Amino acid sequence: MSKSYKYLMVQCYLLLITFSSAANSQNRNETSLTGRIEVRGELVENACRLELDSAYQEIDLGVQPTSHFQLVGDYGKPVSFELTFMDCLRTGSATRDDRSGSQFFDNYQPSVTVSFLAAADSTNSDLVAASGTSGLGLIIKDQRNRAVRIGFPGQQFVLTPGQDSIRYTITPVRTAEPLIAGAFYTTIFFHMMYN
Repeated sequence: MSKSYKYLMVQCYLLLITFSSAANSQNRNETSLTGRIEVRGELVENACRLELDSAYQEIDLGVQPTSHFQLVGDYGKPVSFELTFMDCLRTGSATRDDRSGSQFFDNYQPSVTVSFLAAADSTNSDLVAASGTSGLGLIIKDQRNRAVRIGFPGQQFVLTPGQDSIRYTITPVRTAEPLIAGAFYTTIFFHMMYN
């Protein structure tokens, strides 16, 4: 064995003793725990993302007097709400509107259709059922004042790259059931389809 090799071995041995005694003294004075963190994710490319405030909304229709609902089809006061889209990419879109039969094509702007899902009123399937009362349903209209068909894809909207919003209104409507005053409520889900 060479002299430099023996010298290296002695240094390694001394270093090992130093680390070993430091570890033992630390173990005597402290308790050490270990753990693990697992991180997962998925990177996807999509046309837009929905702003969190748009995804979960509570809409208060306020006090609606029965005097506004004397005849079937009478409307109460509408309340607006929005779906706000963020980080919309410059992607083209090409779709056909099933309702009107018209076709749409754009090289830069994404488009979206929104479907609303809820229990339908028993006397008018175009209205959302309002639980807790009778004789009252709810109609949703888009920003072009067109009634939204519950359970069906809505009209297509072209979104501006970056950020954009689609406005809707929800309005109480008198139905054919006997009118009974009381607090009412419902839950409406929605689904977006980027085209």
